[in-house]
Amino acid sequence: MQKMQKMQKMARDERVSEFLHFLNFLHWPAKGPDSLPTVAQLVTFNGSSFDLPVLRYRAMVHSIAAPGLSARPYFNRYTEDAVDLCDLLSSFSPQGKAKLHEVCRVMGLPGKFEGMSGAEVEKYYLDGRIREIAAYCESDVVNTYRVWLRYELFRGRITDHGFRASETNLAEFVKARGNTKPHLCEMMLG
Repeated sequence: MQKMQKMQKMARDERVSEFLHFLNFLHWPAKGPDSLPTVAQLVTFNGSSFDLPVLRYRAMVHSIAAPGLSARPYFNRYTEDAVDLCDLLSSFSPQGKAKLHEVCRVMGLPGKFEGMSGAEVEKYYLDGRIREIAAYCESDVVNTYRVWLRYELFRGRITDHGFRASETNLAEFVKARGNTKPHLCEMMLG
């Protein structure tokens, strides 16, 4: 039993490690080696209304310590520590909110891939289709990152050159993993 739990924890740790490597690679637009922020910024799309409450509730339900989430004001709405693009782009107005896929399509990005929506995640989970859920979530990360880059360009926080360099870095990152993550390669074509 302990060996099984240890193996499950190692598998989770490997996935978490891969995810953190992905986030670290994409963390900040390419402006040069001296431009990296000194603190992490959590960027989400509808994260204030969905992702962060789910993380908090699930951690509490399972009695999991998550001091990293509480060490920064990620749960505070109007800080730069946690940026919810859905809230910002809609000026915090429920009437102005759009789905990530819609925002991507308007910006000329491919958006979500066909075949799955967030409403189907539970069904996929119950059917044991974990890899498809992971692919769906990875596509959300790439979409959110690309929308965030455009937002940072709009705000003047990155230059056009920095924006293009960041898109190029993302394309190279995805291409290097093309044999294991073809769904991400398809996204970069749009």
